[in-house]
Order: sequence, then structure tokens, then C-alpha cells
Amino acid sequence: MDPRGRDARDKLVDAVLEPHQLENDARRDSLLVELETRESPDLRDVASVLVRPSAAMLQVEGGKTYLRIMAELIRAPERFGRDRFGLRGSLGRWAMTAKRRMPESVSPLHRRFAAMQLCFSELARRASTKRRADHRLFVSDLIDLTTGLLASPVSKETERLLRERESKRSKA
Repeated sequence: MDPRGRDARDKLVDAVLEPHQLENDARRDSLLVELETRESPDLRDVASVLVRPSAAMLQVEGGKTYLRIMAELIRAPERFGRDRFGLRGSLGRWAMTAKRRMPESVSPLHRRFAAMQLCFSELARRASTKRRADHRLFVSDLIDLTTGLLASPVSKETERLLRERESKRSKA
């Protein structure tokens, strides 16, 4: 593709995302500050900080479009650049907070990124359908799903494969 065409497309995507991203970042940052002041937040609290600010976008003008674009960006970040969708912003800070709260056994895996993909994919799906009256149930269930993804222990097979990978890396 012509680099000028890509640049124009990137500028258009940025124009759509930026105001919503700033709003979403502010909400998530506020929740992260609150979370860090708690004595011992659990993983559901951490998952809530990922989901709730983004779910609020379902009720904001232009928010549904924002969620659909974010889902696309997170599915293929190499096409758009990591910084564009906030890994240096509130999503990055959320990921670091999640890493500190997650079981150590899942740390080498990409569960935090998978949680972001799950969150935005489900929100984009919701944004593409007629809003139902069970919005609070949808958000609570998405937080539960995200919590499960972050907290789920690894299987014996995954533990074995992680050890094999680490062994290969240390020999290289």
C-alpha cells in the first residue's frame, strides 16, 4: 500500500480514537489510583479496572465505533503500532498492575494481553448489536470472564512446556 495512503488512514483512525482514548485513559487511571490505595485488591478488582472504563464507552456518542476499532487494533497491534492503543498509557499501567496481582505461574504467558483482547472483542461485539437491558449483567460477567482468564492456574502440561521453553532459551 502507498505509504501516503496508510498515513492518511492512520490519521483518520487517530482522529476517531483520540478523544475517546483520552476519556477512557482518565477513567482507567482514576480507578488504578484507587486500586493501588486498597490494602489487598483481588484479581476481580484488577479485571474491573480493565473492563469498566471501556464498557462505559458503550453509552458515549461515538463510543461504539471506538470499541470496534480498539478490538481490531488489539487483535493485530503489529499493523498499527503498540503505542497507538495505549500500551504506554493506562492499558500499559493496567497490565503492570495485573502482573503484580496474578499468580506467578502464569507470568511468562500472555494472559494480560489475552484479557485485553477478550475485553475489547466482547465490547466490540456488544457495540455491534442492539443494546439490551442487561448492561450491568453483561459488564459483571465480562469482569468475571476476565478475572478467570487472569487467575486460572496453568495445567501440568503447560508447566512442562514452559520449563522446556526456558531450558531451550538458557542453552541458546
